Amino acid sequence: MAKKPTSRPAPTRESEALDAALAKRGRSANRQLAALLDMEPSVVSQWRTARRPVPARLAEIVADFAGVRPDQISRAYAEMAAAQLRLAVGEPRAAYAAADEVAADQIREIHSVLAALVAAMVKHRPAEAADVASVLRRMAPAHLLEKGLIPELLATLDAAGRRKAKA
Repeated sequence: MAKKPTSRPAPTRESEALDAALAKRGRSANRQLAALLDMEPSVVSQWRTARRPVPARLAEIVADFAGVRPDQISRAYAEMAAAQLRLAVGEPRAAYAAADEVAADQIREIHSVLAALVAAMVKHRPAEAADVASVLRRMAPAHLLEKGLIPELLATLDAAGRRKAKA
């Protein structure tokens, strides 16, 4: 089966700033930064090409390595810094709204990762899908089993388990 061509995301202000800063450090910048962060160089490449944003929690380290300010390479960091400033100058509503948006972005990212993991399991390990669904039902808090992402994931896992049982 041929791979589906992936479209390259449009560069962001942050990805362009990071790419320019790392380009000045030379060809091994991705490897060096990845080693510093104990991650794969492909993650750094994804940051540079706007496939993935630099997380706020890593922005200071990445920025220090690249020789730029953290808010130049991470929108999440810039939003968190702005929220902290609003709190400091007495604008709590605006600060909480900004923090909520950052949290919502992080939750969307977690949902995407979980959905991808379940899709991979259904495709490559369908025999274990029912076991994973069973553990998820036991371990997840009851309120998360009622609505949202978890019930969707359970339905996918259950369907894979039923298909495998029939085979």
